[in-house]
Formats: sequence, C-alpha cells, structure tokens
Amino acid sequence: NKIYDQLYENTGKQTAGFGEATWHITRQWRVTAGSRWFRFEREREQIYTTPEGKPPVGSFGAGEGRYESEGKDSAEVFKLATQYDIDEDRMVYLLYSEGYRLGGENAPRAAATGRVPADYDPDTMQNYEAGLKSEWLDNSLQINVTVFLMKWDDIQLNRSARPWWLRGTFNGDGGESKGVEVNWNWRLTENLQFDGSAFVAKAEYTGTTLGPTGSPLTRDGQKMP
Repeated sequence: NKIYDQLYENTGKQTAGFGEATWHITRQWRVTAGSRWFRFEREREQIYTTPEGKPPVGSFGAGEGRYESEGKDSAEVFKLATQYDIDEDRMVYLLYSEGYRLGGENAPRAAATGRVPADYDPDTMQNYEAGLKSEWLDNSLQINVTVFLMKWDDIQLNRSARPWWLRGTFNGDGGESKGVEVNWNWRLTENLQFDGSAFVAKAEYTGTTLGPTGSPLTRDGQKMP
C-alpha cells in the first residue's frame, strides 16, 4: 500500500551584523538609531522513490525523482526611535522600524501548471508606532497604550488548490494594518490585582493582485486573514 518515499534536506546559513546608538539630547529626551545587515544562503534537495516501477511522484519532466535548488540573498533594515520621559512614572515614544522576509522557490511540479509562480520575491515592512508607558496611583496602576501602522510591500501570500500538491507562495501588491492596543494592571491590595487588555485593528490589502492566469487573488480594500 506504500505509494512513495521522500527524502527532504534543507540547509540554511545566515550571517548578520547589527548595532545601535543612543543620543541623550537632554536628561528627559533621547534618540536611538540602529541597523541590521544579514546575508542568507540556502540549499535544498528532494529525492523521491516510488515502488513497483511507477513514475516518480517528484518527476518534473526529466524522468527523475530528484530536485535540487540553492539561493542567496542579503539586505539591511533600519530602526529609529525617540523617547521622552515626562516624569519618573510616565514616558512617551515614537518608533520606526523595518522588516524583511526572504523570497524563495515554489515546487516545480506546482509551478509547471502555471497557477503558481516558479519564484517569489522578498517582502518588506515599514512599522510606525507611538506609545505611552505609565504608572499611576503610587505605582499601583500601570497603563500602556500603543498606536501602530504597518505597511507591507510585495507582501507574500499563500495559495492552495486541488489537487493537494498545487500550492505555493506569490507576491501581492501590498498590505496595511493599523490599530491601537491598551494593557493595564491594577493592584488593589497585596493579594488582589486586575489585569486587562484591549486590541482594535484593521488589516486590509492595498492594490489588486492578479494571479498567473489573470484572475484576481486579492482586491484593494479586501480584509486580510
């Protein structure tokens, strides 16, 4: 009843360097800047074996149940933040930071159908954040508030269809998520405290993304999962 065996090996190596510096403009106000550089290398090998002389499930048109790929990429991301201490119990801050996600390859068998791309590119994010961290009532009440806006470019999306092996990753136009988060901790006595949080956000795709066959995969303003 055995259909096939698969051997999958994936090797990755990442080299990175990062650092940041803080400038105390006044006793209450400081600015921090930082960056991170990284380089990523990967190798992937898949070997399929099928009993009873059946065609290998992993055959990609060459009559061999073997697939190898490799790739490399490098990038740099940045961070900039400022913080102002209102007093010993309260501070406000602003933050800008960047994110980067590596690209890659989809399975050749799925890409050969034309319904998913052979390769997909990296996607990037820009994060804008403002917040308050505070303590009140002789430090018995702690309230933290964060307002954020995150923007994706070339956002990586996943697609799956029938048959089960037809799945892959593709790049969308973009995405955006914005909202506010509040956390609080109120210690009434040494033995009794209340914790709580509230989170409200709106996440949606920006721009309409067409698939390899021309059909829309995401639409401008469509809710993100």
